[in-house]
Amino acid sequence: MFGFNVTASNSPQYGSRDNRPQAPLKGLPFNQWWMHGHLDKPPHPEDVFEFPAGGKATMELACDKDATSYYTSGPGGDQRNGNDPCPGPPSKLIHTNGVINDLGGCGIAIAYKSDVNDVRPEDLVVFSVNHRCIWDRFTDFQVPANMPACPNGKCICAWLWQHQGDAGGDEMYMNGFQCRITGATHNTPIPKGKVPVKCADDKSKCVKGPKVPMYWDQAEGNNMFNDIRDPPMYLDSYGFPDGAQNDLWDGVTEAKVTTTVSTSAAASTPTSTSVPAPASTPNIPLFPRQRQLLRPRLPRKPRLLLQLPSLLRADKGPRPPHLPTKKNKRSPRAEYGAAIKKHRRSRRGFELAS
Repeated sequence: MFGFNVTASNSPQYGSRDNRPQAPLKGLPFNQWWMHGHLDKPPHPEDVFEFPAGGKATMELACDKDATSYYTSGPGGDQRNGNDPCPGPPSKLIHTNGVINDLGGCGIAIAYKSDVNDVRPEDLVVFSVNHRCIWDRFTDFQVPANMPACPNGKCICAWLWQHQGDAGGDEMYMNGFQCRITGATHNTPIPKGKVPVKCADDKSKCVKGPKVPMYWDQAEGNNMFNDIRDPPMYLDSYGFPDGAQNDLWDGVTEAKVTTTVSTSAAASTPTSTSVPAPASTPNIPLFPRQRQLLRPRLPRKPRLLLQLPSLLRADKGPRPPHLPTKKNKRSPRAEYGAAIKKHRRSRRGFELAS
């Protein structure tokens, strides 16, 4: 996770502000709330959280590292207490009034880019939501079965949470981490996400399909502008059902690829009738497979007129038809016609003999 080892005292670049991963985000400029301002504290390149396509991933959510399996790197030692995310303090620290139906839900978003510096807020798409968040330390996130694999084996993910307005201050939570999709069997990309809208009173207003996270209550970069007493939440009231967000591909149809093969033969037909064949073959380079599809050229049969000079007066050698002989005073035209008749008789005899 980005900023995993940030403490209240080891990062003077944050000034007096507590920028631990569990610290809330409120009224901050973009570079301080985006990925919790931890882009300068990246995880190890091999620390990649895995989400199995069609399965579930279990994450640990807690008020401090001391209450998780990573307590050895925390400041207070082992404070784990089973499935309790915040041992000791009252439930107000997880922003509820002690009742489970006062939760705001949290979401996991993904961007199909392997470099966090290339990711922008609009690149993230929420693919899993847990309405029970953050009641349990061990929280399951269901993963859609159609999730494609990540480029270069790595994506950028973010955990996001807003709590109910009656259970604490107006604030947002966001932590980024490296992730990947395992067991992917589909390759249809997730379409670009849309900004959610509140639809508690009218479900027809809910945004269908992929949705971006809700960025709220910051000095800049917001896409939600709710009143501080009405925070946006990852619940049905904003079009986020509990579990895998299987509507990510709603309305998406796979593109049909049609291929038209153009040849020099007059009787050739295209492989698809949806695209008319061009009137003439364009002068483009052909790949080896296309060359095999072209009809080979046949050798031309020599024309009769090209043979005539060698057939005239075959008994005494060729003679130009415009020069009369002593024995034959016929005109050149008549001599030319006689030669053609003689040739035709010889050809007819050859055909009868064969």
